[in-house]
Amino acid sequence: MPPRRRGGSDAVVIGFFSAAGIALLLYLAAEAWLHGRRLARIPIRIHVNGTRGKTSVTRRLAAALRGAGVRTVGKVTGDEPRLLLPDGSERVIARRGPARIQEQMWLVRQAAAWRAEAIVVECMALAPELQRVSEERMIRSTLGVITNVRPDHGEVMGGELDAVAAALAGTIPRDGVLVTADRRFLPRFQEWAAAKGTRVVLAEAAGGEGGEPAPAEEHAAIVRAVGAELKLGVAAAETGTPAPGIWRLEQEGWRMHFVDAFSANDPVSTQLLQRMAAAAVPLPSPWVALLNNRADRPARMTGFAEALGAERAFTAVAVAGGLAGLARRRLRAAGCEAWVLAARRPGEALEEIARRVGRGDFTVVGMGNAKGLGRECARYLAERGSPCR
Repeated sequence: MPPRRRGGSDAVVIGFFSAAGIALLLYLAAEAWLHGRRLARIPIRIHVNGTRGKTSVTRRLAAALRGAGVRTVGKVTGDEPRLLLPDGSERVIARRGPARIQEQMWLVRQAAAWRAEAIVVECMALAPELQRVSEERMIRSTLGVITNVRPDHGEVMGGELDAVAAALAGTIPRDGVLVTADRRFLPRFQEWAAAKGTRVVLAEAAGGEGGEPAPAEEHAAIVRAVGAELKLGVAAAETGTPAPGIWRLEQEGWRMHFVDAFSANDPVSTQLLQRMAAAAVPLPSPWVALLNNRADRPARMTGFAEALGAERAFTAVAVAGGLAGLARRRLRAAGCEAWVLAARRPGEALEEIARRVGRGDFTVVGMGNAKGLGRECARYLAERGSPCR
């Protein structure tokens, strides 16, 4: 029997996939065209990037623009992703699966549907190439913000500050304005911005102890600078919610002051918050650090271990979260007394720390990461503790 000829069926299959490919290309081209039209209908587009303070600055800028009468939609992606709506309310973003930067295109579609005059978007990308794509393809900002350059996300951006700055520079707008509060990297940002036809503005914030401005002062300076650039008459933001939150929790035999600095994910910002807390409220000794880690952030854990060893401000360090055993070894190698928390629930974890301290009055500083036990401790203290203001 002669072999069966398959040329006809192969041609059908090839034709089908060719048609599907052409249809996909036409769809993507149409979506890109529509996205460009949506962007063109939103005259003010602000892309907020930086190591620390992105969420706070995004919220403040959205509020300031609304206060100036500009119909504004914002999005923050800090501890919980939220839409900031034109009426000042917020809506939690329900994600199906992990976060993807395509969410920024969805935000633009929503903002255009709400006839927004401005969007303020927190950068959600970490990888340098994704930061560039987010800016150049999705936001195309008219004004960019880089809050500061601090050591963090070394696994993705690189371990050196120069590499972090270069990654953050991926969101510098083209033919626009960049506002930054980071004086140290101002010359580099000016160099990178000039290549894109963009002007750089330094947001001047008064330096605190050690020459570093307090986070709230830095954020307010950025809002002032952006308001001046947009000529909106935006009043200076309040110098701030005194960050961090400070709580007092009392049980039989002990009284704890708890400084919630979990959201400050780098040692420099954490130390600034510690100093702010100590200036705001008399905090009793001894001090214990509660270092909450993430398994996918080993460089951050190493940075905290090195900083805690050099700082010597804490009597001991309680370690929680991922990489706990490795974190304890790094801390002990740096000369810190450290142990891994056996407790998993917030109340039990704080009780364990109190037993280790030996009761009495003492201070705990939560640091490292706001996920997991960090978030649970913050909720527990809000329910059971007393705020110190």
